[in-house]
Amino acid sequence: LKPVAGSWHDLKQVFKERLKLTEFSEKAIAIAEESFDETGKMLSELDAMTSSDGRDESGALERSWYMAKIKGKIRFLTQIRYSDAITDPEALRDADARILNAVKGLPVQVQISGTRQTMQAILSSLDSELLRLGLYDFTSLILILFVILPNPVGVGLCLVPMIGSFCVTLAAMGLAGMGLPFSIVCVAPLVFGFSIHNGIHVVMGSLHEEGSTVAKTMARVTPRAVLTSLTIMAGFVAMITSRHYSMEFLGWAMVAGMLSAVPLTLVTLPALLTVVLDHFHSQAVAMWSLSSRRHQPAD
Repeated sequence: LKPVAGSWHDLKQVFKERLKLTEFSEKAIAIAEESFDETGKMLSELDAMTSSDGRDESGALERSWYMAKIKGKIRFLTQIRYSDAITDPEALRDADARILNAVKGLPVQVQISGTRQTMQAILSSLDSELLRLGLYDFTSLILILFVILPNPVGVGLCLVPMIGSFCVTLAAMGLAGMGLPFSIVCVAPLVFGFSIHNGIHVVMGSLHEEGSTVAKTMARVTPRAVLTSLTIMAGFVAMITSRHYSMEFLGWAMVAGMLSAVPLTLVTLPALLTVVLDHFHSQAVAMWSLSSRRHQPAD
């Protein structure tokens, strides 16, 4: 930056002479000169920053191409390299904003493109994409449960381990400061699918199997639920050793999800079932059993 900043005065004179040869209006020329001055001021400040800490600007870490659309065509105007002293994402975004603010008065549209800008655009859309996929998955599961189970109470109880384990997973990842890699879009469908199947066995066995109780159902389901959850976790534990962060994140997320799903299925869900059965009289239980038998296919 030092040679450019030092010769900026001479460049300004050449710039003014070239502007006189154009067909720009006086207002457009004034705007162009003002933008040129703002750019020179910004480059001088950056040069002062790099000179004060003794860093060499040529060792910059990032390059961003600056392009403008002129008469329907994209033209690259200049290449700007940030000093390696600027590593904070907020500082980089602030630098982008200052550059765009300096050239916003030009009579052409100026845009910033580059690897970092592209990644920022992708990450900004990641949250909305995650929400959309999660809603699709959640809605599909509820519709399937309404087809299988004869009453909404059973559907709501089946959702307890699924929703609880997903919330615990997000909380654990947030507390660990693991961020949001691309593999986050896989967490919701996997946690929903793996954490709900044991809950379905508990609910259907407790409410819809003739002669069954919560205690009998838990005695039958608990060993199978624990073994199933352990085998699922074992498959994802291997991903924790991956050298790719997205794969490692997915492994930790699924381990956290399945670990939280086990107590939610084997402790919280039976307790809720007991409360539900205690608050409904025997006629309601008989109606559920009758409705369940009607939904079962005939032999």
